[in-house]
Amino acid sequence: MINQIARYNLFNKPIFIFLFHILIISLFAAETNDYVHYRLGLKYKNEKKFEPAIIEFRKVLVAYPDNYNTYMHLAEIYDFQKRHRLAIYNLKKALSYNPGWGKAKKMLASSYEKNGQYPNAMKELQEYQQYCDPAERDSIQSNIDRIMKIIKHGESESEKKEETVPENEKALADKTDSGSAGKTDTKTIISKRSEIPKKPEDMKKKSKLPLKESQKTSFKKNS
Repeated sequence: MINQIARYNLFNKPIFIFLFHILIISLFAAETNDYVHYRLGLKYKNEKKFEPAIIEFRKVLVAYPDNYNTYMHLAEIYDFQKRHRLAIYNLKKALSYNPGWGKAKKMLASSYEKNGQYPNAMKELQEYQQYCDPAERDSIQSNIDRIMKIIKHGESESEKKEETVPENEKALADKTDSGSAGKTDTKTIISKRSEIPKKPEDMKKKSKLPLKESQKTSFKKNS
Protein backbone atom coordinates (compact mmCIF):
# COMPACT_ATOMS: atom_id res chain seq x y z
CA MET A 1 0.00 0.00 0.00
CA ILE A 2 2.79 2.42 0.95
CA ASN A 3 4.64 1.55 -2.24
CA GLN A 4 1.54 2.33 -4.30
CA ILE A 5 1.13 5.78 -2.63
CA ALA A 6 4.83 6.49 -3.18
CA ARG A 7 4.55 5.49 -6.86
CA TYR A 8 1.42 7.64 -7.20
CA ASN A 9 3.16 10.70 -5.68
CA LEU A 10 6.26 10.22 -7.79
CA PHE A 11 4.16 9.71 -10.88
CA ASN A 12 2.16 12.91 -10.26
CA LYS A 13 5.04 15.07 -9.03
CA PRO A 14 5.76 16.62 -12.47
CA ILE A 15 2.07 17.55 -12.81
CA PHE A 16 2.07 19.36 -9.48
CA ILE A 17 5.25 21.22 -10.39
CA PHE A 18 3.76 22.21 -13.73
CA LEU A 19 0.55 23.50 -12.13
CA PHE A 20 2.52 25.39 -9.50
CA HIS A 21 4.56 27.12 -12.22
CA ILE A 22 1.40 28.08 -14.10
CA LEU A 23 -0.07 29.60 -10.93
CA ILE A 24 3.07 31.63 -10.23
CA ILE A 25 3.26 32.86 -13.84
CA SER A 26 -0.43 33.86 -13.87
CA LEU A 27 -0.08 35.77 -10.59
CA PHE A 28 3.05 37.51 -11.80
CA ALA A 29 1.38 38.35 -15.12
CA ALA A 30 -1.65 39.82 -13.35
CA GLU A 31 0.57 41.88 -11.04
CA THR A 32 2.67 43.02 -13.98
CA ASN A 33 -0.47 43.96 -15.89
CA ASP A 34 -1.72 46.09 -12.98
CA TYR A 35 1.70 47.70 -12.70
CA VAL A 36 1.52 48.51 -16.43
CA HIS A 37 -1.83 50.26 -15.87
CA TYR A 38 -0.32 52.28 -13.04
CA ARG A 39 2.70 53.29 -15.11
CA LEU A 40 0.47 54.21 -18.05
CA GLY A 41 -1.72 56.31 -15.74
CA LEU A 42 1.35 58.23 -14.54
CA LYS A 43 2.56 58.69 -18.12
CA TYR A 44 -0.77 60.08 -19.33
CA LYS A 45 -1.07 62.29 -16.25
CA ASN A 46 2.35 63.86 -16.81
CA GLU A 47 1.43 64.45 -20.46
CA LYS A 48 -1.85 66.08 -19.29
CA LYS A 49 -3.88 63.42 -21.10
CA PHE A 50 -6.23 63.23 -18.19
CA GLU A 51 -9.09 61.09 -19.51
CA PRO A 52 -6.83 58.13 -20.53
CA ALA A 53 -5.00 58.55 -17.21
CA ILE A 54 -8.29 58.31 -15.27
CA ILE A 55 -9.18 55.11 -17.16
CA GLU A 56 -5.82 53.49 -16.35
CA PHE A 57 -5.94 54.46 -12.67
CA ARG A 58 -9.43 53.05 -12.35
CA LYS A 59 -8.20 49.75 -13.74
CA VAL A 60 -5.60 49.70 -10.97
CA LEU A 61 -8.27 50.32 -8.33
CA VAL A 62 -10.34 47.40 -9.62
CA ALA A 63 -7.47 45.08 -8.66
CA TYR A 64 -6.21 47.08 -5.67
CA PRO A 65 -9.07 49.16 -4.14
CA ASP A 66 -6.83 50.11 -1.19
CA ASN A 67 -4.11 51.73 -3.32
CA TYR A 68 -4.11 55.21 -1.75
CA ASN A 69 -1.46 56.54 -4.16
CA THR A 70 -3.83 55.92 -7.06
CA TYR A 71 -6.58 57.84 -5.27
CA MET A 72 -4.15 60.71 -4.79
CA HIS A 73 -3.28 60.78 -8.51
CA LEU A 74 -6.98 60.86 -9.40
CA ALA A 75 -7.56 63.67 -6.90
CA GLU A 76 -4.74 65.72 -8.43
CA ILE A 77 -6.25 65.28 -11.90
CA TYR A 78 -9.72 66.30 -10.72
CA ASP A 79 -8.27 69.29 -8.86
CA PHE A 80 -6.56 70.45 -12.06
CA GLN A 81 -9.87 70.07 -13.92
CA LYS A 82 -11.63 72.04 -11.13
CA ARG A 83 -13.87 69.07 -10.40
CA HIS A 84 -13.53 69.64 -6.69
CA ARG A 85 -16.22 67.25 -5.47
CA LEU A 86 -14.51 64.31 -7.20
CA ALA A 87 -11.18 65.46 -5.79
CA ILE A 88 -12.70 65.51 -2.29
CA TYR A 89 -14.11 62.00 -2.75
CA ASN A 90 -10.76 60.51 -3.83
CA LEU A 91 -8.82 62.31 -1.11
CA LYS A 92 -11.19 60.96 1.55
CA LYS A 93 -10.71 57.46 0.11
CA ALA A 94 -6.93 57.89 0.22
CA LEU A 95 -7.10 59.01 3.86
CA SER A 96 -9.35 56.08 4.77
CA TYR A 97 -6.55 53.69 3.71
CA ASN A 98 -3.70 55.92 4.90
CA PRO A 99 -4.91 58.00 7.89
CA GLY A 100 -2.77 60.94 8.88
CA TRP A 101 -1.28 61.40 5.40
CA GLY A 102 -0.26 65.05 5.56
CA LYS A 103 -0.23 65.68 1.82
CA ALA A 104 -3.77 64.32 1.41
CA LYS A 105 -4.99 66.21 4.49
CA LYS A 106 -3.73 69.57 3.22
CA MET A 107 -5.03 68.95 -0.27
CA LEU A 108 -8.44 67.97 1.14
CA ALA A 109 -8.60 71.26 3.05
CA SER A 110 -7.69 73.12 -0.15
CA SER A 111 -10.36 71.27 -2.15
CA TYR A 112 -12.98 72.06 0.48
CA GLU A 113 -12.02 75.73 0.31
CA LYS A 114 -12.18 75.80 -3.50
CA ASN A 115 -15.62 74.19 -3.32
CA GLY A 116 -16.81 76.87 -0.86
CA GLN A 117 -16.96 74.49 2.14
CA TYR A 118 -14.97 76.77 4.45
CA PRO A 119 -15.90 75.18 7.82
CA ASN A 120 -14.78 71.74 6.53
CA ALA A 121 -11.55 73.25 5.20
CA MET A 122 -10.79 74.84 8.58
CA LYS A 123 -11.62 71.58 10.37
CA GLU A 124 -9.16 69.58 8.22
CA LEU A 125 -6.40 72.13 8.83
CA GLN A 126 -7.01 72.15 12.58
CA GLU A 127 -6.82 68.34 12.68
CA TYR A 128 -3.63 68.32 10.62
CA GLN A 129 -2.08 71.00 12.84
CA GLN A 130 -2.23 68.60 15.79
CA TYR A 131 0.37 66.22 14.33
CA CYS A 132 2.16 68.17 11.59
CA ASP A 133 5.81 69.18 11.66
CA PRO A 134 6.33 71.99 14.24
CA ALA A 135 8.02 74.08 11.56
CA GLU A 136 4.81 73.94 9.52
CA ARG A 137 2.37 74.93 12.28
CA ASP A 138 2.71 78.69 11.78
CA SER A 139 1.80 78.49 8.09
CA ILE A 140 -1.13 76.19 8.91
CA GLN A 141 -2.33 78.65 11.55
CA SER A 142 -2.15 81.54 9.08
CA ASN A 143 -4.34 79.56 6.67
CA ILE A 144 -6.81 78.81 9.47
CA ASP A 145 -6.97 82.53 10.35
CA ARG A 146 -7.48 83.44 6.70
CA ILE A 147 -10.39 80.99 6.31
CA MET A 148 -11.88 82.23 9.60
CA LYS A 149 -11.95 85.78 8.19
CA ILE A 150 -13.70 84.50 5.04
CA ILE A 151 -16.36 82.78 7.18
CA LYS A 152 -16.91 85.90 9.31
CA HIS A 153 -17.07 88.13 6.23
CA GLY A 154 -19.65 85.79 4.67
CA GLU A 155 -21.79 85.91 7.82
CA SER A 156 -21.69 89.73 7.94
CA GLU A 157 -22.60 89.95 4.26
CA SER A 158 -25.58 87.63 4.76
CA GLU A 159 -26.77 89.79 7.67
CA LYS A 160 -26.54 92.92 5.51
CA LYS A 161 -28.57 91.23 2.78
CA GLU A 162 -31.30 90.40 5.29
CA GLU A 163 -31.44 93.99 6.57
CA THR A 164 -31.34 95.70 3.15
CA VAL A 165 -34.55 95.74 1.15
CA PRO A 166 -33.99 95.31 -2.60
CA GLU A 167 -34.85 98.33 -4.76
CA ASN A 168 -37.54 96.55 -6.76
CA GLU A 169 -39.30 95.38 -3.58
CA LYS A 170 -39.01 98.88 -2.09
CA ALA A 171 -40.54 100.46 -5.20
CA LEU A 172 -43.36 97.91 -5.15
CA ALA A 173 -44.03 98.65 -1.47
CA ASP A 174 -44.12 102.42 -2.12
CA LYS A 175 -46.51 101.90 -5.02
CA THR A 176 -48.79 99.77 -2.88
CA ASP A 177 -48.79 102.36 -0.08
CA SER A 178 -49.61 105.20 -2.46
CA GLY A 179 -52.40 103.14 -4.04
CA SER A 180 -53.91 102.27 -0.69
CA ALA A 181 -53.69 105.91 0.41
CA GLY A 182 -55.76 106.98 -2.60
CA LYS A 183 -58.47 104.41 -1.87
CA THR A 184 -61.43 105.16 0.41
CA ASP A 185 -63.32 102.72 2.52
CA THR A 186 -66.75 101.63 1.15
CA LYS A 187 -68.58 102.66 4.34
CA THR A 188 -67.05 106.12 4.10
CA ILE A 189 -68.28 106.48 0.50
CA ILE A 190 -71.85 105.45 1.48
CA SER A 191 -71.92 107.89 4.39
CA LYS A 192 -70.63 110.70 2.19
CA ARG A 193 -73.28 109.97 -0.41
CA SER A 194 -75.99 110.27 2.23
CA GLU A 195 -74.65 113.69 3.14
CA ILE A 196 -74.97 115.03 -0.44
CA PRO A 197 -77.93 117.50 -0.64
CA LYS A 198 -80.76 116.32 -2.83
CA LYS A 199 -81.67 118.16 -6.00
CA PRO A 200 -84.92 120.25 -6.16
CA GLU A 201 -86.20 118.09 -9.00
CA ASP A 202 -85.97 115.03 -6.79
CA MET A 203 -87.89 116.86 -4.07
CA LYS A 204 -90.71 117.79 -6.52
CA LYS A 205 -90.95 114.21 -7.75
CA LYS A 206 -91.25 113.04 -4.20
CA SER A 207 -94.08 115.54 -3.48
CA LYS A 208 -96.11 114.39 -6.51
CA LEU A 209 -96.19 110.81 -5.32
CA PRO A 210 -99.71 109.56 -4.30
CA LEU A 211 -100.53 109.75 -0.60
CA LYS A 212 -101.24 106.64 1.39
CA GLU A 213 -104.65 106.16 3.13
CA SER A 214 -103.22 106.94 6.52
CA GLN A 215 -101.62 110.09 5.20
CA LYS A 216 -104.95 111.18 3.59
CA THR A 217 -106.87 110.70 6.86
CA SER A 218 -104.38 112.74 8.84
CA PHE A 219 -104.49 115.46 6.21
CA LYS A 220 -108.33 115.71 6.41
CA LYS A 221 -108.25 115.92 10.19
CA ASN A 222 -105.75 118.70 10.06
CA SER A 223 -107.75 120.59 7.50
